[in-house]
Parts: sequence; structure tokens; C-alpha cells
Amino acid sequence: MAVLLRVLDALRDLGHVPAVVFDANVGYKLFDRFHGHDAMARALEMPERLILVVDRGDVADTAILAVADEANLPVVSNDRFREWSVQYPWVKKKGRILRGAYDNGAVTWTHPRR
Repeated sequence: MAVLLRVLDALRDLGHVPAVVFDANVGYKLFDRFHGHDAMARALEMPERLILVVDRGDVADTAILAVADEANLPVVSNDRFREWSVQYPWVKKKGRILRGAYDNGAVTWTHPRR
């Protein structure tokens, strides 16, 4: 949870308004119980409209890429989404997938060579 909060703060520091898409099991991973949109919004102190917890059995990648595609938004992830590059060719474009690292409380952004 601390890493997620720091990444969100780092995005805000860059002037972004982050929205977050989670797999259905995020609550179990972070809090040992289910958390839907409303509970995750409260936990992150974010508006519920900026949080999506996908339904059980759904793949978060589908929602992440669909939302990013529709709104022409960058995606923050260390996943390269290679298996989605036919459906979403923009995942190969430099700058559309923001990657980073977390070390000793600091978030650093990497700039892939593509």
C-alpha cells in the first residue's frame, strides 16, 4: 500500500490526475478481504470515479488498456503489455507506458528505449 500511495503522489507531483484500475483480488492482497471501488477509494483517499476494481474473473489489463485507448491516456505499469500489442499497437510507442521503480521511499521513472 505504501508503494502505491507513493506512486500516486509522484504522479500528482508531475501534474497528473491518476486513476487506478485493480484486479478483483486487490482487497485480499492489501487488506485480507474484498474491497470494491468505494472501499479502495476510501483507502486511497481518492474520488470513487477514479477507481475501478474489475469484476472477479475479468482481467484488469483489458480495462486498463480500453480506458487508456479511449481517452488517449498513458498507462503506469512495469508490464509491457506485449500480448495486447496487436489490439492496442500504441503500447509499443515510447511514452505511452510509464515505467518506474521504487527504492527507499522514492519513485523514479524509467524512460524505455523504443
